[in-house]
Amino acid sequence: MQESSGKHRYGNGEVKISKRNAIGKYQITKVALDEYNKYHKHKYTTNSLHNEWINKIVGRWTLHNGIRYFHNNGNGFGIIDSMLLGLNSYNYGIKNTKEGKIYFTYLLAIAPTYFNYFIVRRSHNITNVGSRVLKLKNINAKEIYIRELHE
Repeated sequence: MQESSGKHRYGNGEVKISKRNAIGKYQITKVALDEYNKYHKHKYTTNSLHNEWINKIVGRWTLHNGIRYFHNNGNGFGIIDSMLLGLNSYNYGIKNTKEGKIYFTYLLAIAPTYFNYFIVRRSHNITNVGSRVLKLKNINAKEIYIRELHE
């Protein structure tokens, strides 16, 4: 997972920050960093994300955590669905994903075949809530997620 341009530093070596304040190669946001710090009891700051190694471990953990959450606790989601929902949570937030908000233009761009299959199987549970967001019923498993954070 990384920003699509592949250009994460300016010519002077300074780390780029996106318009949405995502930092570095893995485009980590403050929300993702806070979740990582809470789970691992670290105190990394947004400035820490300028370190490529920290950016990488936070990014990989965020993606893995999203996939693992939906695979283990996602109301019977298989691995392909879990991967799509994990990717969605990496870019749109796990809270939004748990609430069933799917950033479909992103998922459609990176995995069109799997995403179309995912949508077709759940078409009776989907409503459009915005120009780029669908709402999928029955993903919310907040109690399970909170319990998982404290294992």
